[in-house]
Amino acid sequence: MKRTFVFNRRLHPRKIDNYAFGYIYSKYLGKYLLPDSIEKAKVVYWLDGVVGDGTVNLTVLNLLKWDRALYTNKLISKTDMQQVFSPAKLDDGSFTKYGFGWKIEQHTDYGKVVRHSGGWPGYKSDIERHTDNDKTIIVLQNHYDAAEPTRSIRSILYNQP
Repeated sequence: MKRTFVFNRRLHPRKIDNYAFGYIYSKYLGKYLLPDSIEKAKVVYWLDGVVGDGTVNLTVLNLLKWDRALYTNKLISKTDMQQVFSPAKLDDGSFTKYGFGWKIEQHTDYGKVVRHSGGWPGYKSDIERHTDNDKTIIVLQNHYDAAEPTRSIRSILYNQP
């Protein structure tokens, strides 16, 4: 995973080949801009030194590599993985639809689906794992307001209209 790294582009700027900067559409100006120049997105300055939220950068192929490793015992044991993808039990005995960082759904067409999404000014991401069918959908976008194609990709994966 040589293309996975933490990058604080304002705190520690450096040139990264083929880096996909994130853009936000300005209705006022009628064009796409870096979030740095939009008042509502100034969080990119204030939180630029944070490690984790919004600063972990990777490629789709690196994320797929990580995903594939989750189906083995290389990173975490099978028992621990079952816990990661199991709903948490609350004090009142009820269960959430959330595991350790993953939203959990049981879908009639796709079986067990676990997913995690994220966003940062100019970026949107989604990883969806269909654990019963060994299928993974990864979407990394550098335009926050873009349509999310996960549903369409599901249809393609399962030969649905």
